[in-house]
Amino acid sequence: MLAADGCLNIEDDVRAHIPTFPHLEAPITLAHLMHNTSGIRDMLEIMRLGGVDLGQACIAQDLLDAVWRQQRLNFLPNTSYLYSNSNFMLLGHVVERISGEPLADFLDRHFFAPLGMMMTRHTPTIDELVPGLARLSSRARRLAPRMAPFPAARRGRARILRRRSRALACTVSRTSTAR
Repeated sequence: MLAADGCLNIEDDVRAHIPTFPHLEAPITLAHLMHNTSGIRDMLEIMRLGGVDLGQACIAQDLLDAVWRQQRLNFLPNTSYLYSNSNFMLLGHVVERISGEPLADFLDRHFFAPLGMMMTRHTPTIDELVPGLARLSSRARRLAPRMAPFPAARRGRARILRRRSRALACTVSRTSTAR
């Protein structure tokens, strides 16, 4: 869409749109990012190898910083294929820089709303509740009030775990009734 509007060319170097992107072995184009042929290491793997517990929430800036710290690619661009979440995070940043709006707003305005996808959204954080995503099963509703309170430093994590356990209970409930 942005290429069709003349805002970018998919053969542009990433640094043309993200000037702070590090200089690596070879230029990386937007097309390399789109096709997973960039050689850029996956941000989640970088974090995991750095000792981060991926069960804990990360902020977007930490993920971006991890990508910026890499000094070498997995392979030279366009010589191999390897899925990398980093590619899509970088493409999202390009969209934000060109459009001047958060990626979630851009997607809502240009894709989800025109297609009538009113229950679809981009959620950049794991603690954002999505209305209508799942219903709490009756068993999970009974168990939820019994959960012991956590110390203040862990309350946020506890809320996330409660939400996940509720969603799991809902999924298990739906699966068992489908049989």
